[in-house]
Amino acid sequence: PYICEPAPGLKLAKSVAKSLSMCTKLMFVSLKGIKLHLDAIRSIGRSVAESQSIRRLDLENCKIGDDGLAALCRFLRSAANLNDLSVAGNRLSERSVSFLCGMVKR
Repeated sequence: PYICEPAPGLKLAKSVAKSLSMCTKLMFVSLKGIKLHLDAIRSIGRSVAESQSIRRLDLENCKIGDDGLAALCRFLRSAANLNDLSVAGNRLSERSVSFLCGMVKR
């Protein structure tokens, strides 16, 4: 199911982000299939970057575009423990390859 309105998606993302900061043993986060707007992506990215435990982030089919991935990658560059990022099924173009490559070089 997709959250179509920006406000509910952002509210959900902020709730998830707050939970991530409290769950110090959480290793895997999946928001698969939830439509995430840019502010929601930033909120999630910030929380994952600050986490010491999250190893895997699944954002498949979240309708993320190039701008959303660019914002996410800016935060995730500092996510030292993140080993696996899944963004399959999103609205990404060739432009997104450079954002992902920037993360791999970290």
